[in-house]
Amino acid sequence: MIIVSFQTDEPEARAYAIHDRGYTEIAIEVIPDRLDWLAPLRRWSTAYAGHWPAQSPLWQPVVAGFSTTNEDLEDDPLIDTFEPPRRAVIGILGGMGPLATADLYRKIIELTPADRDQSHIPVIIYADPRVPDRTDALLHGGESPIPWLVRGARALDALGADFIVVPCNTAHAFLDEVQPRVEPPILSMIDAAADEIRLDWPDAEIVGLLATSGTISAEIYQQALLARGIDAIVPDDDIQERCVMAAIRAVKAGRSVDEATALLVEAAEHLADRGAEVLLAACTEIPVALQQPNIETPLVDATLALARAAVQTALHLDGSAQWETSTTGWGLPDNAG
Repeated sequence: MIIVSFQTDEPEARAYAIHDRGYTEIAIEVIPDRLDWLAPLRRWSTAYAGHWPAQSPLWQPVVAGFSTTNEDLEDDPLIDTFEPPRRAVIGILGGMGPLATADLYRKIIELTPADRDQSHIPVIIYADPRVPDRTDALLHGGESPIPWLVRGARALDALGADFIVVPCNTAHAFLDEVQPRVEPPILSMIDAAADEIRLDWPDAEIVGLLATSGTISAEIYQQALLARGIDAIVPDDDIQERCVMAAIRAVKAGRSVDEATALLVEAAEHLADRGAEVLLAACTEIPVALQQPNIETPLVDATLALARAAVQTALHLDGSAQWETSTTGWGLPDNAG
C-alpha cells in the first residue's frame, strides 16, 4: 500500500507492506516536485515487487491527492480577486431519477443558442437519488421527500442558482411546501407543459396522461389542464400498473429501453382509442423510452417543455434591464411570465 500526502510543506510518499499481522512501513521518500509525485511509486514498483499483491500494481496509489489548507485559500490573490461575468444560473434539483436529470440537462444544452462553450448557460446540478419515493409518499404515506427537496434547493441557492427546475413531475406535488422555504423561484414543469399544449394544439379538448400513479393521484396535471379548458384522461388501472409503471421502473433500473418503449406504446394506444387528441409524457422517465416516432398521436414531452422554459427564463434574465438593480438577482419585470 502507498500513501502520498501533500498536507505538509514537504510532500512525501510512504510505502507499506501488508501482511496478516497488519502492515509494516518499508519506505519513505520526500517528493521535491509536486507534479512528479508518481516518480517514487514507479521506482518502488520494481524494488519492492515482492511486497505487493500480484493483482494490485504499485504505481496505482491507494491514497493520493492534493490538499490545500483554509489558510492557503485565504491568502490566494488569484482566487480572491476572481469575479466571473454575471450570467443567470440554472439550478437543477435532480436525482429523481438520475437518467431523467441527464435528459433535462441535455435538452437545455440542445435548446441553447450557443456557438461555443462560453455561450452556454451556466447550470448547477444537484442530483440526490436518495430522495424518498414520491409516489410512495403520496399513495401509501411513505417518507416525505419535502426535507430532501428543501435541502437540495438550499444547496443550489448557496451555490448561486438564480432559479430552480425540478425534473420530476411527481415531486411537483410537494413544491407548494418547498417554495416558501427557499429563496430562488422554482419553475413549474406542470404549467410549462400545459401552456405548451394549449399553444400548440389550441383546439385540443382531451389530453391523455402518461404519468406515475402518484402524479395522477395528486391531480396536478388534471387541474392545470382544466384551468386551460382541457380535459385529462388517464389509463385504466390495469394499463397503468402493467404498462406505465412497469415501463417507468424499467427505465429507472437501467433495463432495456426497448422493453419500456413497447409497454408505453401499448398505454399510448389505449389512451388514443379512448379519445385522447394529444398525449402528455408527464413523467421524466417516459420520454427516455417513448418519442413521437413510436406513436401516431401527438406527444408532448414535459421535460422538453421545462427545458424550454428554463432556457427562455435564463436568456430573459441575462437581457433584463432590471437584472443589475434586482435585490434578489431575479430581475423579472412584473408583467413577465
